[in-house]
Amino acid sequence: MAKKKDILDNEQMLNEFFTDKALLGIVCPMPAYKFCWLVNQYMDIQFAFSQPIEFEKRKKKYSFSLFSYTLPDNDGSYYIYKLKSYSQSLLPELKQMDFLWMIENEYAEEQADTISTRLRSIPNIQLVQPFVPEQLKSRNFLVL
Repeated sequence: MAKKKDILDNEQMLNEFFTDKALLGIVCPMPAYKFCWLVNQYMDIQFAFSQPIEFEKRKKKYSFSLFSYTLPDNDGSYYIYKLKSYSQSLLPELKQMDFLWMIENEYAEEQADTISTRLRSIPNIQLVQPFVPEQLKSRNFLVL
């Protein structure tokens, strides 16, 4: 009897990855390191530079900065993605956004509301917009 092949279900994998996560799109036209420094100062967080997200398109390499912060008592993590690299966008459907803040823990939705309010009070941040992961066609680029 032939053995049934296991097939990788990308949609299921993405749904599992985005469980207990919330996303905030942010418009703030400044370099990523400066934006994270500003957030660290105003919100008493310590974002640190992580491995950048890199890919090649039409023989040109693009690198997108990624910053992370682990919550105390290992209660989840925050990630900030720089969405633009020169003329290329990590998530084409969010071309107008400069950053994406991903909240990862069981209270992600509630924390997204609190973080949105706090971010809106920081100078130079022009817009904070929540997003549902399913709205993003290119969300696979966010998988860590």
